[in-house]
Amino acid sequence: MIEKTKNKTYTVADLYAEAAKMVRAEMASLKNGPLTEDEEVKIKELGKVLSKTVLKEMRIA
Repeated sequence: MIEKTKNKTYTVADLYAEAAKMVRAEMASLKNGPLTEDEEVKIKELGKVLSKTVLKEMRIA
C-alpha cells in the first residue's frame, strides 16, 4: 500500500524503517553506547510491530 503526502510517496517499508530508526535512537541514548547485533534485530522487530499497530489504528493496513 502506498500513501502520498505532500508530493512524496511513502511505502509501508518506509514506515517500518523509520520506526526502527526512532527506536534505535532511543535505545542508544538510554544505553549510552553502541547496540549489540541482537539488540538491532529486536529493534527492527519492534519497529515493525509499532508500524503495524499504527497502520491498523489508521485503518490503512
